[in-house]
Amino acid sequence: MNTAKMTKPHPIPVLLLFAAATAVLVWLLFSGVEDEPPRRAARWAETISDLDACCRRKHVRSEQYDHFAAIAAGERREAAARLFRAMALSARVQEAECAAAIGRLGGRYTPPRRATCATSC
Repeated sequence: MNTAKMTKPHPIPVLLLFAAATAVLVWLLFSGVEDEPPRRAARWAETISDLDACCRRKHVRSEQYDHFAAIAAGERREAAARLFRAMALSARVQEAECAAAIGRLGGRYTPPRRATCATSC
């Protein structure tokens, strides 16, 4: 019967292999860190753009509700006029909150200007 003695692996080569594998994993982990800030900036840019669109919609809605309130007041429907004024105020508050969020993210919001015709339209 041929019995070959099994030898124990030496701990130093195993330890060196473990250290090399750990170093490679750490290098791979930190090599991807450089790509993170541009992706984060792109994500904020998209969020700022979405918030800007939301602000603009709120601004337009508040003007529409003010217009509807004026029509209701002209028709002597005070309850409807109060409701539309409250809805306009709510839309303006939401617009201001969105604008503040844009500012906190580093963006800038400018409300849309009303288009006017110099000639008769």
